[in-house]
Amino acid sequence: MFELIVKNKKESQVTFRGRFPSIDKVHEQIRSAEERKLWGRPALKLTEEELGKMGLTAKDAISSETSPLGTVAFSIPAEYDIVIRDITEDPEFKLEQCHQKRRAEYPTLEELVVALFEQDQQAIMKLQERRQAVKAKYPKP
Repeated sequence: MFELIVKNKKESQVTFRGRFPSIDKVHEQIRSAEERKLWGRPALKLTEEELGKMGLTAKDAISSETSPLGTVAFSIPAEYDIVIRDITEDPEFKLEQCHQKRRAEYPTLEELVVALFEQDQQAIMKLQERRQAVKAKYPKP
């Protein structure tokens, strides 16, 4: 299992985070996003004063637009860091996988409610045994 994290360098924000079953799927996602210009589109809209504070001028902007109030906003391209990491051995991922497997096999809430409502001690004990069997089948990492 691989995790793809895309982080905007200027804003230091994660703009995309996803998990993929193979490295090929990660690269497919990156190609698709680049083709659709999801990460390469203008991310920052700044006034001329804000551009100046960053050491930029209107010439550095890739576009500009004027608001109905007459304020001009310049767009500059965003820069991104792309991080790909194998999370197969990550302890948090392993614990999450364990919990998912357990939830899939635990008795349902409906089964528990019926057993409790009917005060059926035998059914409650069977549900508890099933739950313990699932815990034994999928021990916490």
